[in-house]
Amino acid sequence: MARWSVKDCTVEIEDSSAGYNMVVGPGEGTFTVDGLEEDNSEAIAKYDRGTFDGFMEGPDVQQTFSIELELEIQTLTHASQDRIKDAVCGTGLWAWTPTSGPTSCDPANQKWAPKIRVTWSRGAVTTTLTLPCCRVKGGISEDAAGLKFSLSGTNYVVPTWT
Repeated sequence: MARWSVKDCTVEIEDSSAGYNMVVGPGEGTFTVDGLEEDNSEAIAKYDRGTFDGFMEGPDVQQTFSIELELEIQTLTHASQDRIKDAVCGTGLWAWTPTSGPTSCDPANQKWAPKIRVTWSRGAVTTTLTLPCCRVKGGISEDAAGLKFSLSGTNYVVPTWT
């Protein structure tokens, strides 16, 4: 039976209102996401005199994610070309300020919050996880295999699967 591999996965960072998107992969790297839950809401257990009496719907849950990518030999920031560091930090080509308009999903338009889309595709089978409102952090590490860029963050809106 065939299995998914890193050769089948791409990660896209998108700022749809500004028309920017950057696709990374397929290639070596890792991706994890936690916090996927039925109905995207917390279940609060209710008890009546110490006996479980059912659940109440709680607040929306958040999904945490992390991605590690091998970096190409290029500058980490650029005014007119896509760079992963700029997409994560809202700088360079992806420059953003709260006064520049609604360029992310933050309803209050105060924080940079791009959409993250992860797609697995092999042959006729494709599945996509969209994390529509993410606060993202980046980091750089180096080892004998080369330079790596990691990004991690939290999604605040209901994820979708297609």
